[in-house]
Amino acid sequence: MIKRASLAGCMVPARYTHVLIDESQDVPESLLQIIERGRQVLITLGDEYQQAGGAPVQRKREVRQSNVSYSVRSGRNVERLLNPLISLHSQKSKIPFEGARNADVGIEMYPEGFVPPEGCVVLTASPWDTARWAIHLHDSNCAFSLLDKKAQDDLGHFMSTAIALFKPDFYNPEHSEVGPHPYFSDMPDWQQVRDANLFDESFLWVEAELEKGFKVADLPRLNRMVGRSGKRCMLMMAEDAGGMEFNWVLLTPELLTNVKFKDAYEFDKRICAVYIAISRAKQQLYVPFDVVEWIEYHNYQGFRESHGY
Repeated sequence: MIKRASLAGCMVPARYTHVLIDESQDVPESLLQIIERGRQVLITLGDEYQQAGGAPVQRKREVRQSNVSYSVRSGRNVERLLNPLISLHSQKSKIPFEGARNADVGIEMYPEGFVPPEGCVVLTASPWDTARWAIHLHDSNCAFSLLDKKAQDDLGHFMSTAIALFKPDFYNPEHSEVGPHPYFSDMPDWQQVRDANLFDESFLWVEAELEKGFKVADLPRLNRMVGRSGKRCMLMMAEDAGGMEFNWVLLTPELLTNVKFKDAYEFDKRICAVYIAISRAKQQLYVPFDVVEWIEYHNYQGFRESHGY
């Protein structure tokens, strides 16, 4: 509808004098075109590093731009982690992030098998990583939630489709009420799923669980651990957490994977996801290992394929 309005030449009514847009990195180009046609004062506030999937829409060249990189939420210890990420991104701006002097976000490295404290938000790298942590938290008797009912239903849909493709002799995703999950639209069989996710260690972990016998009948027991947020942990993909803030945040090992990325484009996307995850924490940040060392490791080892230009 917004795109049609843009093509039709619509604009903001003249009775409005100012337009203020927060989180403007998520504004679609068609909406910006509608707003910029008017004579209103337009102010956009955004963070391009919270746009994981490519570059945000740019304002016209004649628009005056100012950069604000100071954070009142994040302290100098978070600044130490974010600036190396900014320096390695191949396309976005290199304006340094500055943390507040009086902010104090604790950073703690957690061991393998760690169970996060109540109220912690676990930020994942992929749907497979979310599924892995749902199983891990359940097996650790740790209640968890997702952002909303839609996210909960989506995870169940994703996992039931994965199980059906893994065991085609027992299940057929085409015959379910909602059909297969959109994630698998171009992957009609498990071999293609495997080929597409061979470098996702959380996929390999979930595949091992399926080989051990995890089945559709096991999904209800996961759902019994799902409930309202609050004291429960919450699962969310890191790239979906932009614009939010949480007291306690955990970055999964898959988010900080040591597996080589396909190319610089894929690494750029992960840099943004890690940036989003780190900058969401207000009080405590849990990481599997030193983030700066992770950055240096990938900068040294390169990619599986050439960049493409």
